[in-house]
Amino acid sequence: MQKFNLNKKLWVTTKELVKITSISDSRLYRYSKEWEKGGNDLRDMGRMTLKGKNVSYLWDLRIFANWVLKYKVEQPIKYDYELAERETLKKFLVYNNPPVNQERKAI
Repeated sequence: MQKFNLNKKLWVTTKELVKITSISDSRLYRYSKEWEKGGNDLRDMGRMTLKGKNVSYLWDLRIFANWVLKYKVEQPIKYDYELAERETLKKFLVYNNPPVNQERKAI
């Protein structure tokens, strides 16, 4: 996992997001598909699409960190693998100390 200042860089590529969060490509893909299948907009996860010669995705780290906290960390666990996923996600959130956590502590 990489220490990353969420306040310095707003947009990152999917490759950078995977490196920063230690979330695998397949898990990120699964999260995106589950979210989309539920009728939600991927922009709520922080993903933006740039159209051009090569279609690519950019991620807003602050929105993604908030989404992870709300929809993956704070949700009840149904299956065993979700416990391991939650621990990985908590490490990302605590290690990088996003502003989302600071706001929650103040409440």
